[in-house]
Amino acid sequence: MELVEVIDENGKSTGEILPLEEVHKKNLLHSGVIVFIVNDKKQVLLERRSLKEEYASGKWALLGGHVKAHESKEDAAIREIFEEIGLKVNKNDLKPFGNKDIDIDKPAHIFYFYYVKCLLNENEFDLDKSEVSEVKWFDIDEVIELTKNNDERIIAKPQRLYLFDLIKKEL
Repeated sequence: MELVEVIDENGKSTGEILPLEEVHKKNLLHSGVIVFIVNDKKQVLLERRSLKEEYASGKWALLGGHVKAHESKEDAAIREIFEEIGLKVNKNDLKPFGNKDIDIDKPAHIFYFYYVKCLLNENEFDLDKSEVSEVKWFDIDEVIELTKNNDERIIAKPQRLYLFDLIKKEL
């Protein structure tokens, strides 16, 4: 059972720690991380979510997940990267960027954004097939266009497009 901390609108813990399923069911605010894996070709790695996943199964998405109770956001990002695609990174590899984003859609989250540079080919990742069916490098501009066009094959929110522009400037 995964436990998470309930937080307020400022990202501060309320002191309440509950099972993730209960937090989602009650739509309580909790922390999440989203990680942009980028290469030197101005591409971002997207994962196709497993058909076994409850949320957005079969769709392309950035890597990410929940911050467990008593876990730092950085440790959550590092854990999620390793769990989902088998890539080992350390805190020096992980770069925070952008503004935290409050998403009150069910389930309610405050997301924190990071990026990691990586030069592996798609077939060099060790995928957790229960979560990720495949990965693919996408040109950042292509992801921007898919998002602007509300393409249903991808999970991306228009209010986060600025993050892709920030990443392009970093590369």
